Amino acid sequence: MEIYIIALAALILLGVVAALATKLTGNGDDAPATTANGNETKGTGSADCSTCSGEDASCEQINMMRASLKKIEYFDDEELDAFRGTEADAYTDEQAEQFSEVMTTLRPQEARAWWHSLRLRGIEVPNQVKDELISMIQDN
Repeated sequence: MEIYIIALAALILLGVVAALATKLTGNGDDAPATTANGNETKGTGSADCSTCSGEDASCEQINMMRASLKKIEYFDDEELDAFRGTEADAYTDEQAEQFSEVMTTLRPQEARAWWHSLRLRGIEVPNQVKDELISMIQDN
């Protein structure tokens, strides 16, 4: 009889540990997800934000936190660091052209990573090229 009590206690303890581990790693299915229109849905959230479309704010935040822990990736665009702190609407057409030139060298699947790199470096994309960049990201 004692063995059954010990086995039951061990089983309960194992369940509690598994539940805590799932909760701490964020892999639970019951985490609320936010849809594009801001409504929360239960059970549709994904712990893998590698395919984030940018519409889910929490997913985008997770990607930014992950990226901030890594070394910043440059796309042969070190000259753009001179624009750190410049507002998106303050660029001249010549300055925006520098961003366009870098964009033309990117593979479509690199566009999102490049945008993250710029954001981590404190560089805003000029309004003149932002639509093209967003289109590039959405097409990929």
